[in-house]
Amino acid sequence: MRPSFALGVALAVLSALLGGCASRTVTITSEPSGAEVIFDRRPVGMTPVTVPIRYGGTHEVILLKSDRDTGISYRPVVALHDSENFWLDNFPFDAVAELSGAEDARTLHVELQASRVTELYDQDPTALLQALQERAMTLRARAQASALEASPRAPAQ
Repeated sequence: MRPSFALGVALAVLSALLGGCASRTVTITSEPSGAEVIFDRRPVGMTPVTVPIRYGGTHEVILLKSDRDTGISYRPVVALHDSENFWLDNFPFDAVAELSGAEDARTLHVELQASRVTELYDQDPTALLQALQERAMTLRARAQASALEASPRAPAQ
């Protein structure tokens, strides 16, 4: 029997015995629970939820919650979750991790803050309207300024 053949058979048997698959998950929780979770622009459920991750890196997590029973709405939260792991993302360690069935389970907890828009409206409805109009004028001015900068020619005056 040739040594290379014996080595190949030994490696095949070893990989069958160690055969596994590295897995990565992130469990997303929130206070209060029940927030809708959008992970990398894909709806995945309500908190608490466990999401499988295929690769390491930065992932975008968006949490949205509006409690219709109590009438409380919460500010949307955009969080970046870094799932990079040296041992699972760099050769040759990633190959060993894949064969051994390594697990990387992480948790992301987000505290949701109640929105105060309804409180402001209850206190002074005209103040809320004025704030909204000011915000609209600011956004309009920004849009016009960027349109002028992006246009190939200056507008005729």
